[in-house]
Amino acid sequence: MPAAKPHHVESPEIHPDHTVTLRIFAPKAAEVTVRGDFGKTELTRDERGLWSVTVGPLEPGVYSYLYHVDEVPTLDPRNPNTKRYVPVESLFEITGDPPAVWAIENVAHGAVNINWYQSKSLKKQRRMHVYTPPGYNGCEYDYPVLYLLHGWGDDDSVWTEVGRANFIIDNLIAEGKAEPMVIVMPMGHTTFDPFHGLGTKTKKQFAAEFEKELMKDVIPFVESRYRIKRDRGGCAIAGLSMGGWHSLIVGLRNPEKFGWVGAFSWGMMSAEKLLELTGGVPKEPDLLWIGCGKSDFLIEDNENLIAALKERGIRHTWRLTEGGLSLPVLRDYLAEFTPLLFR
Repeated sequence: MPAAKPHHVESPEIHPDHTVTLRIFAPKAAEVTVRGDFGKTELTRDERGLWSVTVGPLEPGVYSYLYHVDEVPTLDPRNPNTKRYVPVESLFEITGDPPAVWAIENVAHGAVNINWYQSKSLKKQRRMHVYTPPGYNGCEYDYPVLYLLHGWGDDDSVWTEVGRANFIIDNLIAEGKAEPMVIVMPMGHTTFDPFHGLGTKTKKQFAAEFEKELMKDVIPFVESRYRIKRDRGGCAIAGLSMGGWHSLIVGLRNPEKFGWVGAFSWGMMSAEKLLELTGGVPKEPDLLWIGCGKSDFLIEDNENLIAALKERGIRHTWRLTEGGLSLPVLRDYLAEFTPLLFR
């Protein structure tokens, strides 16, 4: 007789001490593991076929995770909160006291708008998310703008849905730590998707394709519909991982447009090849900010770029931190980077 399914399975269960219990009912499974921002661990099965594990205690943050049931990637069926794209993962949040900079606080909030547009460069409909700060609709002021780019396994929704970029900026503006700004979050993938890789395209071709679409389609669309500044002093570009790579290439190749450039755990190619693509640093930005975690698998490329910048005498800010390529680390980078802009 099969084991009776538990009447109620709570997962994730977040405890006061910041430990988290994860559970999944899989009576026929031989092995269940979970992999997430907190690492990888095995679950234990009870007599009913309910698998569970308690992780932590964890620092405040938004964490992603995914079960592997007999090596099959599986979302938590008891948790409706998910991160989309590659891979799709379940999410939970650990709140802090005092609240973290990404927490949803009782402050004035901006708005996040979804915009669809026709890309002439790519010959198809494309989507972007645009954040406007509190008070945007009540004045005629032209706001500075940050073009914020996502990573390889993400899409244009990740910085707001998981990265909490809108709440980070809301809180920083409320505290007087950041200038009110518009944030444009476009789609970083062009004629391919990360499920299938670049195909026959080279990374150089991909970089050129994205740069053209950003400069010829995204920016004109945004500038025609939002009150934003158009000079280099009012335009910044930054991104995570692949988006940091895009930011360095586009930002350094277009110094007349971008005065502020940030790369959070950038990757995709060697520092030498990156500087070949950009032609070095033709004109120093007002701020060139690069951050990477000590345990990040991209650390070597980041450190090599810093060494090359030092050798060339290029002004930059280098943030070597704990951690790896994870959204908790990248949120902190955004919270450090944005208060430095447009000053």
